[in-house]
Amino acid sequence: MEDCSLYTVDQTKDMIQLVTSTRIPTDFWKRRDVYLNKKGLTAYVARSGDILNLGENDFRQHHAWSGEFLEHLQYLPSKRCHSLLLGPLHDTNGELIGVLKLENRLGTQAENCFSEFEAQLFRTFAYSISMAIEVTKSFERRLEEETRQQVYERLSRELHDVNNTVHGAIVIGSNNARDWLAVGNYSQVGKELERISKGGQHVEDELEYLRMDLNDDKLSLHGLISSIKIYSSEILHLNGSLQAKEKIIIPNEIQAELYKIARTALNNVSKHSQTTDFTLEIMEEDGILELRIKDMGVGFDANTVMNLPTSFGLQNMKWRAQKIGGKFEIDSSPNQGTQICVTITI
Repeated sequence: MEDCSLYTVDQTKDMIQLVTSTRIPTDFWKRRDVYLNKKGLTAYVARSGDILNLGENDFRQHHAWSGEFLEHLQYLPSKRCHSLLLGPLHDTNGELIGVLKLENRLGTQAENCFSEFEAQLFRTFAYSISMAIEVTKSFERRLEEETRQQVYERLSRELHDVNNTVHGAIVIGSNNARDWLAVGNYSQVGKELERISKGGQHVEDELEYLRMDLNDDKLSLHGLISSIKIYSSEILHLNGSLQAKEKIIIPNEIQAELYKIARTALNNVSKHSQTTDFTLEIMEEDGILELRIKDMGVGFDANTVMNLPTSFGLQNMKWRAQKIGGKFEIDSSPNQGTQICVTITI
């Protein structure tokens, strides 16, 4: 798809507000007031709760179409709208909180409406985003030092990562699987389904990371090492040796990202290493903090696997290390185990 946009509903003002978009600048929409009681497809979805799946020119024939708000097309590569998928977002109480919009399919069938399979993935994605918004709002209420805009910016960064996964693994994977199925290549279909499965798991992991980030009571209560120990032993059932230099003062933001990196690394140990044993060390010397996680499992060719499009976990750890100004390194080879190391100045 060319664009994924997220809108929130402000019931007190009877308005819809663009929070984030993969293509369209938020400042562009700030110049426009979108009211729930006016015509327009987004407003219609917010009012009715219906899902709209429209192909080429179908949206122009919809009774809610107003003929307005086409200026955003200048930011899309195709400069036009040929397919739309819009759906409502509800919180756990069933209250409408937003609208999710996908615009313009890619590929040979770009001018058709989204497939039923893609629409089902859209519903799952919309539900996940609703959860993330609800957690964000809870966090927003209790965190006085952050402004509303800062919270939305954090959410935007996280959802951008999730959107890339949905597009790169799930949407493309489903299209490829359909094409292979059409020619009877079931082996390739299986590979594409595995890719979709990994993408879905990554989306689930990212939302769990977001929940932990926005509700960091566990880290505050147990501390970094204790939280990693609880996760590795009670959730993953791994046998770990955890060591840390006493009285290291780690800023909260860095501590949270190190916890997420450790979680991803330990998930990889559990899923891929064929061992349950690992060591984890946190060391600090002269203001340089180092997180090192090592297992003696089956290992892999790190140079090859790191660059694969399906290596979400490895790429995610690298991104999180860079996010806090750190350096991510991985050392692994077949039958030699795996070691990841993150270094950062604190």
